Amino acid sequence: MEKYVLVTGGDRGIGRAIVLKFAEEGYTIAFTYLRKEDKAKETAERASSLGAEVFYLQMDVSNEKSVVRGYNIVSKLFPKLDVLVNNAGIILFKAFEEISAEEWRKVMDVNVFGPFIVTKTFLPLLKKAGKATIINVASIAGETGNV
Repeated sequence: MEKYVLVTGGDRGIGRAIVLKFAEEGYTIAFTYLRKEDKAKETAERASSLGAEVFYLQMDVSNEKSVVRGYNIVSKLFPKLDVLVNNAGIILFKAFEEISAEEWRKVMDVNVFGPFIVTKTFLPLLKKAGKATIINVASIAGETGNV
């Protein structure tokens, strides 16, 4: 039985490693990227070389309209969604007292609101799988205090 996964922020770093692992496991994969389409293409090529069917799309997890557009694309490609990996996230490499309210709002929009709106939007596809899995990836910064 074919299995389907969506990985947000799958174009590089941890997200890329997640995409490649699901490729090794035989999943059909969709993953998102925000700005670096060249990195997304590279990830897709690597996953395809492992035998996976791979799709990538630009999606801003902090923007509800962008997430809905992403859902509309994925729901035409996939009959269901067995696994959702909320991996997209941002970190600010500066002292807390140097962070502006606007920067902090963006961190919250991506890291907190993002997984919520992606999960809520993709829920119909997750329900079609019967017993779907949602994985939320977090940063070690939550333990170390770096934001």
